[in-house]
Parts: sequence; C-alpha cells; structure tokens
Amino acid sequence: MHAIFVSKEMLDCDPEFEESLLEKAQKQQDLVVMSYDSEGTTKVLYEPKANYEIDRIEAMIDQNNRFISKVQ
Repeated sequence: MHAIFVSKEMLDCDPEFEESLLEKAQKQQDLVVMSYDSEGTTKVLYEPKANYEIDRIEAMIDQNNRFISKVQ
C-alpha cells in the first residue's frame, strides 16, 4: 500500500489536482491520500475499504511554504 501526504495549501491552490489524485486512488485501490498543514494536522482524504499495511510513503510539498526549510 502506498500513502501520499499532500500539503493542504497545495490542494487548496489546485482543486483539480486534488480531484485527479482522489480519482486515481479510487481506481487503484492501493493508495491512501492524506493532507497535512503547518500546524501538524493530518486528514485522511481517501483510503481503501480493505485492510492494508502501508509500505511506501511519499510527501508532496508546496515549495512556497516557509514552514519547511530547504535543509529538510
């Protein structure tokens, strides 16, 4: 199972991207999509209905956010 953490700010700026990502997750059924923000809040946007174990994690960041340093 693959999990993708996407910046909430990135999703807010591009609703079409969020929609396409959720459609992809629904079709694949092996993808969990979560959003996160600068306050440490995470929200599950989509997860398959089956039991799963996450073995890969990908983070998508909005490079305009100042709360993430270039070193990280």
